Amino acid sequence: MAPGAVTAESETLRLTAELGWLRKIKKLENFHIFLWLMKDTSWCNTWVKFGVIVAIPTLILQLYIAWLTRRHISELIHNIAVCLWLCANITWMSGEFFFNGPDDWFDNHMTWLPSIFFFTGLGLLAVFYAFGLWKVNVWGAGRRSRAAV
Repeated sequence: MAPGAVTAESETLRLTAELGWLRKIKKLENFHIFLWLMKDTSWCNTWVKFGVIVAIPTLILQLYIAWLTRRHISELIHNIAVCLWLCANITWMSGEFFFNGPDDWFDNHMTWLPSIFFFTGLGLLAVFYAFGLWKVNVWGAGRRSRAAV
């Protein structure tokens, strides 16, 4: 057998490891959704302290998920976009909590601030899809032998 050739056994081991990685990420993503819903529920009900407290672990967990997916460009790009979306969401929430008075000052003057995060995330995904980066395997994760392709 040629050096570097993919055997059925090595492919099974690789797929088992990949499945374990995906299960770990999925559990973290599900918990992240729970945190995000708690943050948004706090925002809707103007529970300022709880909203701010929950926003911190929500963002930290999403950054950790992005870090864990750094070897898979498609996952990484999407997780960075989610981080940006969450930053926009937290900025908007904080603006309404702390800078909206009776005249809705934040809503009338500062919505451009969360828009920066929204448009950056959209731009990142637009570049990703426009240039076919989902086909690129930059860091070599999931390499296939020529015989398998």
